[in-house]
Amino acid sequence: MFNEPVEQPLRLTLSPRERDLILHNAVAVDRGILKKLRFGLRKGNRLAFDLSIEEFGDLVDALASKARHASSRFLRRRFARLHNRLSDVFNRCLTGAAGDGMPSADPMPPDFGEDLGRIFETHKFATLEEANEAVQQIAAAYNNRPREEFSGFSPAQVRRLLMSDWEGPDSALRLNENLPPAAVADARFFFNARTFLDALADAGGVKATQTGNLNRKFVQQMIDALRWPEDFVYMLEFLCKARNEQDVNRLHFLRVILDCAGLVRKRKGMFHITRKGEALLAEENAGALYALLFHAHFHKFNLAYMDGYPECGALQGQMTFSLAVLDRLAGDWSPWDDLVPRLILPAVRHEIEAWDKEHFLAGMARLRIIEPLEAFGLIECDCAVDVTPILPKLTRIRTTHLFDQFIRIEL
Repeated sequence: MFNEPVEQPLRLTLSPRERDLILHNAVAVDRGILKKLRFGLRKGNRLAFDLSIEEFGDLVDALASKARHASSRFLRRRFARLHNRLSDVFNRCLTGAAGDGMPSADPMPPDFGEDLGRIFETHKFATLEEANEAVQQIAAAYNNRPREEFSGFSPAQVRRLLMSDWEGPDSALRLNENLPPAAVADARFFFNARTFLDALADAGGVKATQTGNLNRKFVQQMIDALRWPEDFVYMLEFLCKARNEQDVNRLHFLRVILDCAGLVRKRKGMFHITRKGEALLAEENAGALYALLFHAHFHKFNLAYMDGYPECGALQGQMTFSLAVLDRLAGDWSPWDDLVPRLILPAVRHEIEAWDKEHFLAGMARLRIIEPLEAFGLIECDCAVDVTPILPKLTRIRTTHLFDQFIRIEL
């Protein structure tokens, strides 16, 4: 028997509100830790995360800083309460006291446990180093084995997808910025963005309302000029006569995403196109503009803002995984009901199903993943025709040729 323990992860539990407090406000927290906090295992009404001792300590230190320097007294109090609790948990971990935060006692995956048991039954190790090396080999084999619950990807591949930054040379997701103008011309979101930016440039700026929105004259100009989903304008005219920016939600989202992309700015009560926006309007820069819009929409803009479902930042955080699943499984027409659970990682799926098991998963996947991808011309959807036109039942989807040209998954 060996007496030296192999370091295990520490179990951290947070309420969804505590987790969201950290994700939305704790900018000093290491990016790798923030990515881990997006994917928690649901434990009743709490979320569980496994962090290394070093990561747990860094998180506690970052929370202490926010407790002192947060922008408001209210936030400082919230961070102070969270810091005090997690600091106590961390100290008890280091001293070996029982309680929340101790090494995870969850059972290991059955096949991993079987492999581990088999190696220790059939081999006698002379040193701890030999035993650790054998364990590492088994773990490596497990992490590189395709898993059905990950839609055929291995745990190592899933981790690479989740840690992808979309921009670095080692990113698992690569976006082709060199697409020719003709390749992206028919993508609705791209067309609308260019039309909006052209109108701002031609006008030399557009006056904002007192509430900071686009004025009604420009809103109507955009309603007439932009491309909309079928029946959108008809329903808009039916629901409201005097149309402000907030009444035309798709236009409002477009303006916010253009701001996220650094293409539009509001100065002295006027909306203006930025220098970067003017440069990217050139025809030869169509591919770069398309890639920037995609990155801003899915990586910077909060997709939860587009619907009334719960926040669930983990769903957006696993977007690269969803794109990889679509790349692998949706090259031809695929039934939507079969594809939905495969698009979402198990931990994220369990978090969503805790709110509503039957309806939220498909609704959130459709509104935050599929419909935006369709607007970018990357997904083609087929819907039933015998139901209400407001939100027709989605029956099947497939990726387009533009998807194959634009997105590359490197694992």
